[in-house]
Amino acid sequence: MLKNKRNLNIVSRIFDTINKMSLDADIHEDESTYADTLAPAIANVQPNYIVSVPNETQPLKIAEFKPITLCVYQVRTDGLYPYILFLLTNYNDEFSFMKFSSTTTKKIKYAAISHMKTILPEKTLTYAGFSETTDQAIIIFKYTEDTISDLSDEYIWATPFEIINKREIGKYPVSKKVFDFFMDNTDFLTLKTPDQHVYESPMIGYALSSENKYEEMDIYRETILPGLGKCYYLLSNLPKNSTKNIMRIAFFAGKMLVYDGTKNKLIYNSLLCDKKYYIIHNYDQHVVLGAANKIL
Repeated sequence: MLKNKRNLNIVSRIFDTINKMSLDADIHEDESTYADTLAPAIANVQPNYIVSVPNETQPLKIAEFKPITLCVYQVRTDGLYPYILFLLTNYNDEFSFMKFSSTTTKKIKYAAISHMKTILPEKTLTYAGFSETTDQAIIIFKYTEDTISDLSDEYIWATPFEIINKREIGKYPVSKKVFDFFMDNTDFLTLKTPDQHVYESPMIGYALSSENKYEEMDIYRETILPGLGKCYYLLSNLPKNSTKNIMRIAFFAGKMLVYDGTKNKLIYNSLLCDKKYYIIHNYDQHVVLGAANKIL
């Protein structure tokens, strides 16, 4: 992970945003609330957002016979803030963009869309932009749906936090090409309001569930650390050898503090405890992304 040093206000902005923190960093508690560049949460209001897609206003133009990969994103609005997810596939035990073969660049957008519709449910898939590196061309599509897709095990919707901070999704690494692409296009990782405020980007935690069906999975308050009372506990790392189902949780940390064993009087939205648990206090801070069976 990328490291921040002292006096860090752990909130999302671009790359403070994707919570560019290390569990080993020496983080001091900070009484300030959200940074002034963050967009406020608006309860029960459909938020407006801007996605900064590379070359979104430019006609598609890629070099002949350069290897092509497909980057598909979607913006979810079922969380405390809108957030962006990217579709990755597991090639040889690492998560990458989808590969796409074509012998010509003519009508390539339509061919790529047809290919993606064999993977994604029949919803809205539209061309959004493109990028080109020395060794690949990346065609970008926007996907729109009402719920998280139930895809085959080789595909997963990844968060920016996993791609950039963790550089892995569960036990599988994110490919260097994917990482490098986003490091070259960091604005694509965050959403903004029309007046250029940056929305907080969610972190990832895990929770155990006795339910088998995704739609029945949920988190519940429990008491693990008596000094804190009942809270929602999320594991910071994927648990091993669990006999229960594991939920993959996106959560909005807001202002995060390191729990020092005392009941802290400072204002905070979440805690980091013993590098093992994330604690959130409000149910609406989290979204269940699904079971973690794809990344075990």
